[in-house]
Amino acid sequence: MREKQAKPIIHRDMTRVEKIISFILFMMLVTFIYLSLPLSRLQGVYVRNAGDVESQKIIDASKLKVNQHYFETIFLSGGITQRIQREVPKVKNVTYLLDEGNHLTLSIEEYPVIATVEHGNGKQVVLQNGQLLDEYVQKYIGSVPSLVWDGPSESLSRFSQEFAKLDDAIRLQVASVTYHETDRLMTVLYMKDGNQVKVNYTDFHQKLNYYNQFVSNIRHQKGIFDLTVGIFFSPYE
Repeated sequence: MREKQAKPIIHRDMTRVEKIISFILFMMLVTFIYLSLPLSRLQGVYVRNAGDVESQKIIDASKLKVNQHYFETIFLSGGITQRIQREVPKVKNVTYLLDEGNHLTLSIEEYPVIATVEHGNGKQVVLQNGQLLDEYVQKYIGSVPSLVWDGPSESLSRFSQEFAKLDDAIRLQVASVTYHETDRLMTVLYMKDGNQVKVNYTDFHQKLNYYNQFVSNIRHQKGIFDLTVGIFFSPYE
């Protein structure tokens, strides 16, 4: 009898589609295994460079927790930052730093306080972006310009936005500011060098940024600069 001849084993290479599917399945398996390990989870959340804001307040606003998958901070960091800024308006920016032990540090950049305000029955601070806050007032009294605002909140907000646009060097020369609603738009800035500057609170930062040049033109005189319409100087009597 003739012995049955063994059928040859045929080997073929996978098609391109099969290779892609295999790779995707492999990556899904690796990802699943990785996400199931403690290695993929946050072991601690910390805050660095927080000045006025309490660290715990920032952590609470971020809603980040220990054992949370840290990849969420990579893909969703923009949303986390927006959430912190919404809950804690003094926060300007957040940088996320993850060490080898899966400890996440939130490095905070805050808006500086550029003025304090007495308005109505309360006090507020003005941030560098022009926003008004009820917090941190006592810390900054005497170290930044002080505003006494006798007018509606809308006009104060408009002034704050303009004041925030000033160059830092000019803004630091302002000692105090007063406004009375009866004066309509006119606001008085009392400078540290003894001069006064009258401006329209709706639009003054571009003119006032040339203040040092104005002063150099009057030499040692002291008086009042009127920037409400044009630029005029009247020496004190």
